[in-house]
Amino acid sequence: MGWGSFSINPATPSPGPTSDTFTTFVPLKNLVTDVASIVKAAPIEVVQAAYVRAARQLSGESRWLRYTPSPDSQMAANTRQYNLSFSDANVEIIGIAAAAVQDLASSWHPLKTLSSPNSLDLNAQPNFPAWYAYIDEAQVMFDPIPNLAYTWRVQLIVQVALTATAMPTEFVNKFNRRIEAGALAFLYGMSGESWYNPNEAARFNMEFQEGINQAKAWVNRGFQGGSVRANGRAFLAS
Repeated sequence: MGWGSFSINPATPSPGPTSDTFTTFVPLKNLVTDVASIVKAAPIEVVQAAYVRAARQLSGESRWLRYTPSPDSQMAANTRQYNLSFSDANVEIIGIAAAAVQDLASSWHPLKTLSSPNSLDLNAQPNFPAWYAYIDEAQVMFDPIPNLAYTWRVQLIVQVALTATAMPTEFVNKFNRRIEAGALAFLYGMSGESWYNPNEAARFNMEFQEGINQAKAWVNRGFQGGSVRANGRAFLAS
């Protein structure tokens, strides 16, 4: 998969083609100045690590940050399993929010979600895919096995990587204050350091957890429904 675009509002996958470039990123060094000015005794490398840890936790627990690769991908006939990948070290794939497959008449059909690869019908004959199952380590499997080389589109759930040196602009515009609170909670919670302050750690952690819960609520409002097997994520492409 190639370059794509991040979703500012992850509640509904955006229809139609996506841009061939990422939206802008903010360098990590530009994001930690306020935290560093509060915990002055902490080395800047420690402050940066705390910020990345907080951003990773918020994005991972909330599953708010979405990415739509572009161009669309191709299935191969009689091949069930595929790798999901893209070239950016700042984020990593942790799931699939939605997917759709294009038939030979160029019409798009949402793929429904299987809760586990164990739910795959291994005896089904190859046909037009109707289901997908995400597999850890950024892989996906389809059910039935594609009988032809269909085009498909996916909206990935991503989280900030431990090696991140920059953050998606939309993400920090939305959550920077909460991420800063998380970074401060981690820093003040470092027992044995001169800046250790458990009371401040608890205070900032409360604000950080409120941010995670808020992001989770936004995601949940966008993806409501019944059982996983019965209800597919709406992802209609034009």
